[in-house]
Amino acid sequence: LNSGLDTQRVNFLIYTGGSRYWHNGIPSDCNVIYQVTGAEAEIVAYTDTPANMGDPATFLDFLTYSYTNFPAKHYGLICWDHGAGPLGGYGFDELFPNDRLYLQEMAAAFAASPVAKQKLDFLGFDACLMATMEVAEMADNYANFLIASEETEPGCGWDYSFLKTMNSTSDTKTIADSILRTYEDYMGLYRVTPKYTLSVMDLSKLGSFRSAADKFFAKLEQGVKGGSYSAIAQARNKTLRFGQTASTPYDLIDMGHMTTNLKSICSSEASALQSALKQLVVKQVSNIQNTSGLAIYFPYDSKETYTALGADFHKDLSECAGYESFVAAFTDYWINGEPAASFTEHEVVQPEVVTPTVPEETTPPPPSATEPSAPAAPQFNGASVQLNAQQLANLSEVTYTIFRADTDRSSGQTVYISVEPYRNFYMAEEYHQDYYRKHPEEFRKEMIDSGRIRQ
Repeated sequence: LNSGLDTQRVNFLIYTGGSRYWHNGIPSDCNVIYQVTGAEAEIVAYTDTPANMGDPATFLDFLTYSYTNFPAKHYGLICWDHGAGPLGGYGFDELFPNDRLYLQEMAAAFAASPVAKQKLDFLGFDACLMATMEVAEMADNYANFLIASEETEPGCGWDYSFLKTMNSTSDTKTIADSILRTYEDYMGLYRVTPKYTLSVMDLSKLGSFRSAADKFFAKLEQGVKGGSYSAIAQARNKTLRFGQTASTPYDLIDMGHMTTNLKSICSSEASALQSALKQLVVKQVSNIQNTSGLAIYFPYDSKETYTALGADFHKDLSECAGYESFVAAFTDYWINGEPAASFTEHEVVQPEVVTPTVPEETTPPPPSATEPSAPAAPQFNGASVQLNAQQLANLSEVTYTIFRADTDRSSGQTVYISVEPYRNFYMAEEYHQDYYRKHPEEFRKEMIDSGRIRQ
């Protein structure tokens, strides 16, 4: 509302819904369309009861209403909320068991709406993990440009001061440049700068990109079937991942970094794809090394997610035939294991495990009367697994779990507790710092609504 947008020149609509509780007086018992006029937001339409924001029919209704009641030469759409990439789609409605819009549902709504006849100048996702090949393919027929983030976004999202850029231009590239620039500046205001990415894709270049991707993945499929599965898996394992703060991996990796890591297997196809990628992604801002502006779903980190979705799930995500065929070949080896015969004609040698030794406990000498000393910590020799040269050459993944022995207080029996690896800690955005002190009434209401305390 304070962006400085000239609302006499630009119609700016906001559609709300899907939340149990809103700040600033936004109702939660119905969905509302606001029109911003100056620094005020006026209700121009609403539903009688809450409408499911995860239902494509709700999305379609908003698109149709906007195009019908606010005709214009240029349209832009920004989707703000949670994003979960090609697997989880966009938006989570708290009032309808966290229903969301999957990519196929968004495409169906776009196809049935006026957007199918008059494309959006740009489709933006102020949401996590939506700068992917699959999202770009979904948007291709309905928008000229896609603006989204490969990585998760901080809760505050974009800086909407970019809206005033529309006061003097309708050029999409200029507007997109302002979105990226203000977002980058906004991230710099954090006490601890979070990881961020944001990129702009020219969807008119998607056809050439898809053609290059077809050839690239077709070559990789040949590699999988020709004995290069382990080399491909190793390259995949070294590629930049996104969404790692989640408990379940999203299996999203950077497209450009992936092609760099796989050049040894398909050099010419990787180079051609990188050239096409640079044409597709016209600009990006990022403080993460090796980002290219576009991610892709490459199942490898979470077999549980892949098997739960079903082996054919990826076929509905992309129109890139080479990609679909490659994923089917790769995951067949990944899930079922590579046959031993593909390693060697001889017997596969089991790795030698060297068992760690633990020193026996001894009674320490009494401390000096003048020089106190702390008890010495027990020293352990490291455990090691020794692989032969053949096994090293075909190694694709190594996992391990460390357990700590402890005594159960109730039974007195020895139990073993897994020691989890260190993970990065991300500071919450400023709004959530000491939330219960800054917003005691809202905090109490949320605690009551969630059932954690009784009124």
